[in-house]
Amino acid sequence: MSLPALGHTSEHSKSERPILPIGAMAFARKVAAEYQEIETGYRNARWGFVASALKSYRKLLKESGSYEELCAEDNISLLREKPALERTSRLALYFHTGARNEAERNTAGKYARIVDYLHQQHINSADAADYIRDEGGIEAILQKARGQESEDDVVETQQGDEPDSDAPEDGKETPTRSSAPKKGKDKIFDPEKDLSIRVGGEACAEVLAPEIPMSDLFYLECKKVGLVGREGIRIVGRLVERPSK
Repeated sequence: MSLPALGHTSEHSKSERPILPIGAMAFARKVAAEYQEIETGYRNARWGFVASALKSYRKLLKESGSYEELCAEDNISLLREKPALERTSRLALYFHTGARNEAERNTAGKYARIVDYLHQQHINSADAADYIRDEGGIEAILQKARGQESEDDVVETQQGDEPDSDAPEDGKETPTRSSAPKKGKDKIFDPEKDLSIRVGGEACAEVLAPEIPMSDLFYLECKKVGLVGREGIRIVGRLVERPSK
């Protein structure tokens, strides 16, 4: 009987060789690296989407009949408010995102704010993604957009702050929301959460927080910030927690 050649290892001995487990922290670092890769890809994809949306919006502005085509889309046609493309990119972003309910329109409205800001700043569509990155990302641009709205008193279209109705149009034109001029940005005022109240010959209020259910109580911290005309007083209010008794 011949002996096995030197250096020969049987298949049986290979299968029994133990596999060393990866350490807990080493595996945690691997998972963290995977997450960072996903997060980076998501950020880049969002910046790219905004750049494409900006390009699309500008093409819609130039092409005759684009507004009518957007208004005929099934997720837009029943909305009561359909602002002109010259005023805002909101309808375009509703279409781009396929927004069909309040939460989705709020998200689309935030993107519309960013697209409007980039358009007003004359940012080239091809450079938009890099511009967003260099300025600190989506949230940083959104803050700049809100600040620009506050300074310029652009309150005709509060994208994402008030839900559009899905009910059919009743043939009556919905009044455009307006606000009194401001001399500067009110630090107390956050248009994502707060109310804008105007008191004059008649009192009216704009609720800018759609998450508040109808008939529910809410509490405000208010500040008088200026006069409106001869008799009006402009007040901004911030939603606060219910005061303790």
